[in-house]
Amino acid sequence: MNHLVGDFILFASLFGILLSLLLLCYINKHSSKSNIYLAIFFFLNSVYGLSAYILAHSGSAMLLAPLYGTIAPLLFLLGPAGFFYVRSVLRDDPRLSKWDMLHFVPFLVQLVNALPYIFTPYAYKVQNVTQLANDIGLIPYVKTGWFITPMVNYLLRPGHIFIYAVGQSIVLYKWMRKDEVLMKLKEVVIQWLYLFTVVCLILFGGFFTVTVWTYTMEDKYAAIHLGRPLMKISFVPFILLNGLIFLFPKILYGLPGRRASTH
Repeated sequence: MNHLVGDFILFASLFGILLSLLLLCYINKHSSKSNIYLAIFFFLNSVYGLSAYILAHSGSAMLLAPLYGTIAPLLFLLGPAGFFYVRSVLRDDPRLSKWDMLHFVPFLVQLVNALPYIFTPYAYKVQNVTQLANDIGLIPYVKTGWFITPMVNYLLRPGHIFIYAVGQSIVLYKWMRKDEVLMKLKEVVIQWLYLFTVVCLILFGGFFTVTVWTYTMEDKYAAIHLGRPLMKISFVPFILLNGLIFLFPKILYGLPGRRASTH
């Protein structure tokens, strides 16, 4: 059963990376600009899923070493990417304002925090991830940052992503209450945005809940080992999210954002 779950996670992760590349390939001059955000979202989400698969199922230090700790700052772009995507489709405008630059501050802080570890020797990284492969309970204790402690980072990443999933849901809810928006958007767009947002909320909400649960338990080693089955359950919406393309294949070349004028 564990191998079956791992195979699904691996396939979904690789498919998500391929999907992000396809989204970029189909971007044209007008209707698909929002897909830039969606491509970034799928790529980062899938790379994280791939690293989680390697850690939990493969245990290969050689494969995990280039990812663990080094991609951590990029995960602070995952939430904003999903948020910008939904907002840009609803607005029919993918441009960012000067105030939107504030969304990138957590990423920059985390990048500065991770830079010393990113440039550490490869052998040192292999040593770190080998310890994790042997005992996954060390995750909150392996230092990969300069001034932010591992335990704080352990909570920050899922917390940051979940906050953006909630923000994405609020934006969608507010815009969907506007009759003029519902009249302009095509039904397939509304269905896609609803489903995409709901699955994101379930996925990242579950991820954050499991992380907080393990953090609040006194015995962190036991908590993480007990939380592994829950984490595997949380990968169900991850697999579903990357498989939504089969229900909405039009997202590859840009959803039809607006209904044709009836005048």
